[in-house]
This record gives sequence, C-alpha cells and structure tokens, in this order.
Amino acid sequence: MKIKAEQLKQQLKQPIAGGYWLSGDTPLLVLEAQDLIRRTAAAQGFTNREVFHTDKTFVANDFLQATQERSLFGDQTLIELRITGKVTEPVRNLLLEVLEQPSMDHALLITSGRIDATSQKTKWFTQLEKHLVFVPFWPVTREQLPQWLRQRASSINIQVAPDAIEYLADRVDGNLLAARQELEKLALIYPDITITLDHVTGAISDSGRWDINDLSTAVMQGKAKRTMRIFNGLRSEGVEPTLLLWRLTTDLRQLATIKHQLERGLPAAQVYRSQQVWDNKKGAVEAALRRIPLSALHRLLLRASHIDRMIKGQESGDIWAEFQALIWSLVHQGELF
Repeated sequence: MKIKAEQLKQQLKQPIAGGYWLSGDTPLLVLEAQDLIRRTAAAQGFTNREVFHTDKTFVANDFLQATQERSLFGDQTLIELRITGKVTEPVRNLLLEVLEQPSMDHALLITSGRIDATSQKTKWFTQLEKHLVFVPFWPVTREQLPQWLRQRASSINIQVAPDAIEYLADRVDGNLLAARQELEKLALIYPDITITLDHVTGAISDSGRWDINDLSTAVMQGKAKRTMRIFNGLRSEGVEPTLLLWRLTTDLRQLATIKHQLERGLPAAQVYRSQQVWDNKKGAVEAALRRIPLSALHRLLLRASHIDRMIKGQESGDIWAEFQALIWSLVHQGELF
C-alpha cells in the first residue's frame, strides 16, 4: 500500500504493519519517519531492534534468520534494512520471501534512496507493495520551502512573520536539517512572541548548502539572484572547476540538442524522452529554451571550451570570472558578457 508522507502519522494509529518502506533523498524527513515508526512499534511491544545494511558486510542468511526467529518471552523485534544504492534482484527476492511469510514476532522497516515512478510500476515492486506500507519522500523545492517552514513552526508552537519566513527560506536554502535547527533555536529564544524579520536576522546563521545540480536548476530557470548566490556559495566551499564545467557544458549541449530537434519539428514528448528530461526537470528546461536562442547556445559552448583550456593551463585568465560571465550569460537570454 502506498501512502503520502503526511499520511504516515495517521496510518500508525493502527496496529503496526508487517513492513514499512521509506524511500527518498531527503535525509531529515526519512529520519523523522524512521523515529516515528520506531516509537510506535516500541509502544506496541516491538522492544527489540536489529539493523542490517545492504553493503559489502551484508549476509542474506543472517537477515533471513533474524526474520524467522521466534520470541520466547513475547517481546517482538523491529528489523531494519537500510538499502544502499540500487535495489538488486537478490535483495528484492529476499524481501519478497520474508514479506510473503509474515510473523507476529517481527516487523520490517526498509529505507532506501528514491524509487522512481518507473520502478514503482515494475512487477517486482508491485508484488512487494502488496505486503507493506510504501512511503515516498520528495525533496522540498524552493517554492515549497516557505510553506514547509510555516508548518514546522506551527508544530513547535511558534509564530513567524511572513517576511521572516521568506528570509529564513533563503538562508537555509534546501537544507531542511538546518531549517529545523534554526526554528528550534528561535523557539527557545522567542517562545511567546511573533518572530519578526529583525529577530531572525539577529539569530540565524547562513546554513544554505548547495551542489552543482542546484546551480543547474537555478540557471535553467533564469533566476539571477539565486543563481549567483549558489555560485558564490559553491566557490567558497571549494567546488572543483572541472566538475562545475562538466555540469554547465552538459546542460548547454542538452539544451542545444533539444532546441535543434524541436526546430526540426520533432514532437516535444519524443525529444524530452530521448534527452531524459523528466517531469521534475521539464519546467526548468522549457524556461531556458524559451529564453535562449540556438545561436547563443553555440556561442556559450565555445566559451565553455575556453574555460576548459584555462583549467588545463593552455590559456591564461581568471577562471572564476569566466565562470561568472558564462553563468550570467545563460541566465540572461544567452547574451555574452
């Protein structure tokens, strides 16, 4: 059975299920859900806990034996399986074997990275889903972050002014753990008043953490202020120029290919599929395609080649200034700066 993340608390008011699968790339949300299931299971008599990891140390027989042991004293066991990387066929078969033979003495708690929509439609997954509660967790986007912050603030009984929420969203950009910590700190400092922008600016630190994919999305969307904030953050954190150039060049080539194929009259759905542009990225890509002409994309690829030669020591110049100019050009309709 598949449920939404926000439905988990209600579902846990029922007797503990034989299995739960938490899937997603948002560590804070998955960890909080794990804790909630553990507390609920403990309250229902699952006082023992065993943890397995599907890494090099994983022994399938040990896991299988743990799920088959019978309790002598009535204490039940929550068995956790933390899946690293892909869900391999041996792991799938092992889980199916365990879940098809449920035991009152055990409950299974599985955690993994994101299981994409295609995988959720496969035969192996639909068979497993019949025997457990599947809870996918999706990243909180920048647009969703203010609402997430408001809900989180309400859950710890504090009121935060709208402009303070927006400021906090900018400062913790994408780092939900930092956002939770900042709200908890504000709750301790200002427990009985509405927290204003002045309160927030005086209390929080800059906890935003980004990666090159965050920069890629901001560039595609044409968000100049956010783009340069992320770029400066990555630079200060010591991002490798080679890695940054790879991401930008990959985006440029992808945009140029899509633009060329669309101008030839190929169906958009076919083009996006061939370039592996899925729904979560489609909006950003379309924004860039509307903004940047094909000729500009070709010019920007030449500029990226210039940066590549600078990184290799074949040409001189300020690499970071060139990166900034390239990124700025991508944000502003491909015009060279």
